[in-house]
Amino acid sequence: MKRIAERLLPGATSKRLCIYNFFVMFSVERGVFVFYLQEYGYGMSEISWLQVVFSMSLFLFELPSGTVADVYGRAAALVLGGCLMSISLIGQYAAIGNIYAMGAFFILQAIAFSLISGSLSALLYGFLQAEGNVVLFARVYAVIQFAGSLSLGLAMIIAGALVRWGGWPAVYTVACVSPVIGVLFILFILKKEKMARHAKRPTINVGIFFSEVKRIAPFAFPFAMMHAAMTPYFLYASAQFQSMGIDLASASTAVGFAEILCAAGVAILIRKVPAGSQGCWAFLMLIFAVFMFFQFLYGPLMAIAAFVLCNALVLWLALASHQFINACIEANHLRATTLSAVSFLEMLLISIGFTVYGYVADHYSRQLSLQVLAFFPLGGAIMLMGRR
Repeated sequence: MKRIAERLLPGATSKRLCIYNFFVMFSVERGVFVFYLQEYGYGMSEISWLQVVFSMSLFLFELPSGTVADVYGRAAALVLGGCLMSISLIGQYAAIGNIYAMGAFFILQAIAFSLISGSLSALLYGFLQAEGNVVLFARVYAVIQFAGSLSLGLAMIIAGALVRWGGWPAVYTVACVSPVIGVLFILFILKKEKMARHAKRPTINVGIFFSEVKRIAPFAFPFAMMHAAMTPYFLYASAQFQSMGIDLASASTAVGFAEILCAAGVAILIRKVPAGSQGCWAFLMLIFAVFMFFQFLYGPLMAIAAFVLCNALVLWLALASHQFINACIEANHLRATTLSAVSFLEMLLISIGFTVYGYVADHYSRQLSLQVLAFFPLGGAIMLMGRR
């Protein structure tokens, strides 16, 4: 068993990052937060407004958070991100009666996500690079991502039971405690990182940074288009399934199991099959767009099956993009900042995706909103085909 664990996650750092990602992603509130807000009188436009605030905040704080990680330490950014995550969830529970206060805590949560997003990947890549094991990045990162997806899936599965057992206080208590547990596993890495960085603190060279961004932007944009469609699709999937006659607990459970199954399948497959080429990625995005567009034809079971397929495709493509973009970055001391620039672009497009979804769902229907969002991955596929 120990030998298998070492093959999957070589070294103590990768194991600690895996455990950290598990606890930070144990977001039991994520599968039911729409129902939580609706219970307190929030309409879909107001919920979408909060999501836009969240996404735009991610957009605004991605670059500064990446710079913080590169200058002060990537492990330090992970610790701060986990702590802010917990504080933001406490605030979201306490401030439910005031939409503007809720918006402020959504911003704080976005800052936490920004600190975590590029830092985890950059810290892992730097560790493997120092060990001469960069070739293992895709496999190890897939396992760490699987841990996060497994955690999120389990959290969404138990969310309905938590609501029935202890109500919203139980849901948000578990959600607040989990990131703090994850932080405890990063403290040792933080100590090692401080010792390694004591001699010299990296500086940010703007010219080199823009050179890096210019090189990777044409490849990052199509993947950002994909996330602009999948993120609203994923977050509102439980509500969509409930509107088709599935009860709250079953809807959240379906989304949770879908996340676990997809992540497990991708983590296993990436060890056997190469991540693919641009042509392959374009074809997979096209399949994603087609299945998303024809949601209006599906019954409950077919809708869940289509969601599982789309989620699996996006997880595979996200892994391929992380591997490809990390390999394209030449300035290792700017890795977190450059990856944050990629996330910066993603958050901009995700904000547009949430705005489109909220407006169309409120004025027309959820099915039509998904049809409109399907044009995002279609556009990403066309861009990738144009780059061949």
